[in-house]
Amino acid sequence: MIGLDYKDTIYILDPVLDEYGSEKIGRLEEVQSLFIQRTGYDHSDNEADITSDAVAYLDPANSFLQEVSYGIQGMLINAGYAEDVSDEWYRISDVTIAQDKLLSNQIEHIKISLKKTAPIGYVS
Repeated sequence: MIGLDYKDTIYILDPVLDEYGSEKIGRLEEVQSLFIQRTGYDHSDNEADITSDAVAYLDPANSFLQEVSYGIQGMLINAGYAEDVSDEWYRISDVTIAQDKLLSNQIEHIKISLKKTAPIGYVS
């Protein structure tokens, strides 16, 4: 079987709440992926809306993903590069684990659906 070539690096952020109930960056993990970005813009009723959701396929061999048993729903993704500050922040809305149940019971890849969200500006 041919595996996926995970060419993109994304950062998974497990947010924690500060004393005011606002999210801040807790744990930050680098994960190899295939990141597929979609871009959209809508303007109606005197309101501008960015409608750019994304999808990513994650490497199931990543130690962080295995540690949390692939339970990353609700966590955040920063899809920027380490050299620059990125506005590409997404919340993980759905996790689908592709597992070969008939033959090997191996996890082949993890597909996550992402919803665009506001950036978190500071760390814990």
